[in-house]
Amino acid sequence: MRLKTFLSVLGDIRHQTLTPQVGKIFEAHGADLFFQGGWGNQKTLSHLKSRESYLDMPKNIKIRWSGIRQCQSHTEQYGYFDSPFPKKFLPVESQIARFLFIKPLAHQMNDPVCVVFAMTGDEGFSFRKKNLSLPLIKKNIATIVVESPFYGSRKPPYQKSYLIHTVQDILTMCMAQVEEGRSLLNFLRQQGYMNLGVAGVSQGGMLAMIVGATNPFEVTIATSLGPHSPEVIFTEGLLRNFVHWKSLGLNGAGDAVEIFSDLFQMGSIYKLPFPHKKSFAIIQGAKRDLVVPRHSVQKVMDHWSFAKRHWLQGTHMSSLAFHQKEFQKLIYLSFKKSKQS
Repeated sequence: MRLKTFLSVLGDIRHQTLTPQVGKIFEAHGADLFFQGGWGNQKTLSHLKSRESYLDMPKNIKIRWSGIRQCQSHTEQYGYFDSPFPKKFLPVESQIARFLFIKPLAHQMNDPVCVVFAMTGDEGFSFRKKNLSLPLIKKNIATIVVESPFYGSRKPPYQKSYLIHTVQDILTMCMAQVEEGRSLLNFLRQQGYMNLGVAGVSQGGMLAMIVGATNPFEVTIATSLGPHSPEVIFTEGLLRNFVHWKSLGLNGAGDAVEIFSDLFQMGSIYKLPFPHKKSFAIIQGAKRDLVVPRHSVQKVMDHWSFAKRHWLQGTHMSSLAFHQKEFQKLIYLSFKKSKQS
């Protein structure tokens, strides 16, 4: 099932027509669902759960660059590096991290650079490049668009689509992306870029929150439609109807919530440290969001009481479809307000 089809199905949330029966229909017709491969290796899951690498200093990385593409208003350059996440947990295809650095021609070392994380199903770079990077050139903001493990060129052959095959894989995906993001920020700082930030929407917003909270130096944080804890997306939001619960041996109710919460607790806002005291954060939610429930975003706002907050009027999918300019503005304001704070 392609992203466009997936989004069109979720677009029905305006009428709240998506019910648990929808997931059963997709399962009956052989359509892809999340976690069709089950939990993964239990020993590996236990090891991943016990890792506390978020609290370590970011690992140094060595970037391999492609040639620079000169455009009328900006430059584009691909970068590659060995993921700092242990290779034994990553499929071979995911062990090399990849990103696209888009920089305005007038950009200086003290101008903003924002690392932008991917939302669920956002493979490659084109969506974020078109909707965030290119418009932000006008604000003289450079962006680094990162490719998530298990997506795009980093997708393992056993994964049919962007729908992650096992719970182990999605836990690995999130943990690796956090370590890669922290290492990228560290690299940029070593290169002399001092005005750094992180941003993302939905899953990307959650990753930006975790990276921003665990980064050892100040960054701006612009997070939109991100939950307070990763498991909420699959246990409370509408995506629970796109989980292959039979493969997990669960019913999608109480036992699932408990097991998922236990596995993903390291990413909970309540388990993370507060961001560096000089960091600036803006949190955005959607008032009628059924993918990431409103109360989950509210928990982030309540816990990070120091952060600025903003609510969109629509749903998760209508926000993604019609409020890209709001996301651009969110990133711009995060850098602008950070200078004023």
